[in-house]
Amino acid sequence: MSWLKFSVAVVLTSAALVVALFATGAFVVGNALAQAAPVAAAEMRNHPAMDSRNLPPELAGLKDVPDSQKFAHFQGIQVALTDKDGNPLHISVTPGVASNVGTNSITLAGNDGASRTYTLTDQTWQRGGTPIANGDKVVVVTLNDTTSARAVVDVTTMQQHAHS
Repeated sequence: MSWLKFSVAVVLTSAALVVALFATGAFVVGNALAQAAPVAAAEMRNHPAMDSRNLPPELAGLKDVPDSQKFAHFQGIQVALTDKDGNPLHISVTPGVASNVGTNSITLAGNDGASRTYTLTDQTWQRGGTPIANGDKVVVVTLNDTTSARAVVDVTTMQQHAHS
């Protein structure tokens, strides 16, 4: 299970690099990946490099996305790595809305418009505190292009806890 936590940590670290490099991930990924991201986003927004005048025009408009729509603008992350032996490792982070939650599977209406069904196993790490329900905003992490969910993060529950 430690390799899963390491993989998730690598994904989160990669997401943080995207935030720093493109200066927009704090607005989108912050709501989707971690409770601590809004604090980091607030600190980053106050940094001079985050001034929209310093961003490419394609990215500057993202700062105007209303809070209620930020999650929907997050389309996903693909990370390509190699393990200690040089074997490829592909990590996919897919955000969307849970549309059919079962004991052993979850169907996601992805923010990119595609519907996907993932298998849930005893190896699936879940974060959020309460069972995922239909209509919850979730992020699913998979490895090597499989449909087996390695991690499922309930963003709806995390947002509710952050506001209470």
